[in-house]
Amino acid sequence: MSSDRVNSPNMKLEVVVFIVSDVDRAKAFYENLGWRLDIDVVDGDFRGVQMTPYNSEASIIFGKGVTPNNSGSAHSLVLAVDDLDAAREDLIVRGVNVSEVFHYAGGPFNNACGGRNHGCSWNRCCICTWGKRGTDGNRLSRLP
Repeated sequence: MSSDRVNSPNMKLEVVVFIVSDVDRAKAFYENLGWRLDIDVVDGDFRGVQMTPYNSEASIIFGKGVTPNNSGSAHSLVLAVDDLDAAREDLIVRGVNVSEVFHYAGGPFNNACGGRNHGCSWNRCCICTWGKRGTDGNRLSRLP
């Protein structure tokens, strides 16, 4: 594997596609977060919704017929934020069930080594989960 960044093409994450059980509920959830609705297109049995978080260059796409029924699903949607406490409070104000801030004892996203520790650590990736149950795999993260 080459580590030659000079000759590497410029790549940016553009879209994350994932499965939802209820398209309208998911759309309403992300609209409540203040995300921009880019498109909501219906064509027969197909429905595709694209939404973009504020200040983000990447979007999410979900819908009906967007992915094969037997495909794997994304485990997490991780949003990087500068101020985890302010982002967490914004979600709470919007009526979202949000966990307390924590960090993984084993390092970023390492749930297999030591579990979770309450609060933020200056040298760890600090996280809170959010979603309809607070455990949907959606995360806000402040990286060290």
